[in-house]
Amino acid sequence: MKKTVLTVLIVILFVSIAAFGPACKSQITPEEPVGEDIVEIDDSEEVQVEEEFEPVPEAVEEKQDEKDSGDVMEGVDENASYSIRFEATWSSDSHPDNYVSNAHFSPFVIYSYNGTDQGRIFTVGSEATAGMKDMAETGATGILEDEIKQIIEANNALKYSKAKSFNSPGQTEVVLEFTPEFSQFIFVSMIAPSPDWFVAAEGDVFVEGQWIEQLVLDVVSFDAGTDSGDSLTAADSDTDPKQPISLFDDYLQGLGIVTISRN
Repeated sequence: MKKTVLTVLIVILFVSIAAFGPACKSQITPEEPVGEDIVEIDDSEEVQVEEEFEPVPEAVEEKQDEKDSGDVMEGVDENASYSIRFEATWSSDSHPDNYVSNAHFSPFVIYSYNGTDQGRIFTVGSEATAGMKDMAETGATGILEDEIKQIIEANNALKYSKAKSFNSPGQTEVVLEFTPEFSQFIFVSMIAPSPDWFVAAEGDVFVEGQWIEQLVLDVVSFDAGTDSGDSLTAADSDTDPKQPISLFDDYLQGLGIVTISRN
C-alpha cells in the first residue's frame, strides 16, 4: 500500500514539472551587460573625429626655418664689393669752347642706399641741401658726408666712399660695399671751376636677384640752383631765393664715365 502511494506521488510530480516548466523558463529576464550606458547614435548626424598631431621636434623646426630663409637668396652672396672708377674725359678736344686750363673734379662721393626717397642726397626739381650746395660751389664734402652719415644712421644707406680730387682728363678709383637691400648708389662730384655745377650718376648693382659684374654710366651734369654765375670762371653770385636742382644744358654734358666693377 505504501509503495502504491509513493508511486502515485512521483507521477504527479513529473506531470507538474512537464506542465509548468516552460512557463517558468519564459519568465526569466536575462541580465543586462554591466558597464557604460549604451548610447544610440543618430546616423543622420555627421560624426567629427579630432585628429591629434604630434608636435614637430625643435630640430626639425630650425631646419625648416633655415630652408625658408635660404630660399630667398639661395646661392647669392649676402654682400658684394665693387670698384668705382671715374674717368674724366672733359678736355679741350671734347669741349673746345667750354674748357679751362685748370679744369678738374672735386673728390667724388659715392654711397650705397636702399633706393628710397629718404635715402637720396639730391633730387632733380628739389632744392639742394647744405651739403650739396657746398660741394657744388666749392668742392668741399664735409657737410655732404655728414648728411650721408645721417642717412646711414636712419638705416636708409649702408656705406659711402670718398675719392681724391684730380685734373681732367684723368681718373681715380675707390671701393664700396653693397648688400641686396642697399644695392643702389648715387655718385656726385663738382665740375671745377664752376659757379655751382656738378656731375652725378646713379644705378643698381643687384638686378633680378643677381649681382651684376659691371656697369658703365655716363656722368650727367646738373646745376645746383644756388649760384647765378653763367660761365665756368664767373664770380660768386648767390641765387636768392635758391632754385631747384636742374639738368644742365647740352653744351656741358658728356664729361666722363663711371665704371662699377665687381671685385
